[in-house]
Amino acid sequence: MDKKRTYFVDIDGTIFVYRKFETYRENKAEVIKSTKQFLQQVQDDGHMVILTTARPEEMRDHTIQELYFNNVPFDRLIM
Repeated sequence: MDKKRTYFVDIDGTIFVYRKFETYRENKAEVIKSTKQFLQQVQDDGHMVILTTARPEEMRDHTIQELYFNNVPFDRLIM
């Protein structure tokens, strides 16, 4: 049995093209396709994907909506 890994991945500038913090709610997130494909592959292989962000906790719902809308695979989100 292969040992499973845990991947910690930042959101802004890694999964989504960087945007200024003040524009998160007004501008749609643009996903970086190569990162999304990588995350899908590691999750398909049974590894855990934990997303991290410096976004404030009050943006949790907005952040989750952006991730789901863009079909970004993840297991947990750390704000």
